[in-house]
Amino acid sequence: MPSVTDPSPTPGTGARPLVLSPFVGVRYDPERVSDLAAVTSPPYDVLDPGSVTALTAEELHNIVRVVLPRPAGPADWTSDERSGPGEGDPSTTGDESPGVADSRAGEAGRIGSGGEAGRQPGSDPDQPDHYRRAAGLLNRWRAEGILRADTEAALYVYEQRVPESGGNGRQQFVLRGMFGAVALREPEEGVILPHEDVMPGPVADRLALMSACEANLEPILLVYDGGGPASDLVEATVRSEPLVYARTADGVDHQLWRITDPGALSTIAADLAPRQALIADGHHRYASYLKLQRQIRATGAGPGPWDSGLALLVDQHAHPLRLTAIHRTVAGITLAELVTRAGTDFAVESFDGDGDRAHDALAAARGRRNAFVVTDGLRWDLLSIPAETTAGRGRLDTEVLHDRLFGRILGLAEEHIGYAHSERAAVDHARNGHGVAVLLNPVDVATVQAVAREGGRMPRKSTSFGPKPRTGFVMRMFDQH
Repeated sequence: MPSVTDPSPTPGTGARPLVLSPFVGVRYDPERVSDLAAVTSPPYDVLDPGSVTALTAEELHNIVRVVLPRPAGPADWTSDERSGPGEGDPSTTGDESPGVADSRAGEAGRIGSGGEAGRQPGSDPDQPDHYRRAAGLLNRWRAEGILRADTEAALYVYEQRVPESGGNGRQQFVLRGMFGAVALREPEEGVILPHEDVMPGPVADRLALMSACEANLEPILLVYDGGGPASDLVEATVRSEPLVYARTADGVDHQLWRITDPGALSTIAADLAPRQALIADGHHRYASYLKLQRQIRATGAGPGPWDSGLALLVDQHAHPLRLTAIHRTVAGITLAELVTRAGTDFAVESFDGDGDRAHDALAAARGRRNAFVVTDGLRWDLLSIPAETTAGRGRLDTEVLHDRLFGRILGLAEEHIGYAHSERAAVDHARNGHGVAVLLNPVDVATVQAVAREGGRMPRKSTSFGPKPRTGFVMRMFDQH
C-alpha cells in the first residue's frame, strides 16, 4: 500500500492521492489507568476554565496537562500536583489561543532532523519553558508506563455515541471514523481542503507544542463523501469487541478498535486514494503540520514523520456531522452604541427582552438576508441587510459580520472579539457585563464544501462541526514512525 510519504499520483489523474496510513499508536495502559474518561479530555480549543479546573484537579495524568501547557506560575499543571487554573492560565485567553502567552513564542519551536540524534524532545533551548515542560511530562508518563506504544501499526476505528437531548436514553448521535496518519497536502493540490482562515498565534502555539513533544497529541477532523470499501470495513470492524471503552461524565460512550490486517489496509488505501477530504475541525493544527513540514524540509532532511499528521477521517454519508454556529462576543462597547452605529448600514429590529422572538426572526432570515442577533442578555436586536453575493454565491453571515460591522463600521481590533461555541456562553458573557454577544445562524454543509472547492476561505471560526473526537484515546509519537 502507499506509504504516508508516497508522492506518486493517483493512476490516471495526475493528482497525489489522499493517503491515511496506519501508525503505531501510543495509548494509556489499561493496567495503569482504569478509567479512560478520567485521563482524556475534550479538544483543547473548546475547554473553558471550569472544565480545565475539573480535569486537572481530578486526575494527575489527564492529557490536558500536556495539550494545554502554560507559562510558569503559582499553579503550573505540568507538575505532578493537582491544580486548577490560576494566574497565567491559557484557558482564560480565549477560545482561539489557549496556551499562548505571546503569539510569537511558537515561532522559536524547532524539531530536530535525523542528524540531531541524541537530542531529547523538548530540550531545544529556544522553546518557551511551558512547552518544554509539557514534553518532559509526556516523556515521564511514557517512561513510567502510563502511556505505552502498541506493538504494530494500525488504523484505529473510533466511535462516539452522544445521547440525544430530550430523548428516551436510547436515541444516540454517532460519530464514527478512522484515526490514521494523513499524508500532508498543500491546499492548492485539492486533496485536503481547508475552508477557514487561520491566525498566526494559534498556529505558532500548536507548532511549538508539537515541536517540543515531537508528537501529534490531538487529531484534526476530516470528512469525505464516502460509501465504498473503506466505509464498509469501518462498519464491519465495529461489530467486533472494542479495544477500549469509556463513558464520560456527560453520558457519551467512546470506543476504539484496530485494523491491522494487510488486506484490509490495502483495500482502504485504494478506496481513499482518489478522494478529497474537507477539514471539518483543526485548521490551526493542520496549518501547524504544514509549517513543521516546511521547516524540516528546509534543513534538507528527507522523508519523515513530519510528512503526515494525526487525523480522524469520517465518511460524511454514513455518519454526517452536525454543523452549528460559533457565536461572537465584543468587548469595549455597549449594546446601545453598537446598534446605533450599525444602523447606518443595517436594518434594526428590536425585541426588547423577548429573546425567543429574536431567535425566531434570526432563523427566518436564514438564506434570505445576512442577519445576526446582538444582545447584552437583557435586550435583543436583529441586524440585517439584503443578502450580498460574492464569487457567484451568497456572502456568508460571518463575512458580512467581520468585513462590514466589525471592520468598516466598528473598526474592532482582533483582541476585542471573542468566540463561543454555545449561545449560552456568549449570552452569559455579555450579561455579566463583558460587552455584547453576537448570535449567528449555522452555515449549511453544502456551502462549506462549495467554498472549500473554490479555494475560498471563510472568516475563522465560521463553523463548528461536531461531535469532536475526545483527546487522549490514541496519540502519534514521531519516534514510533
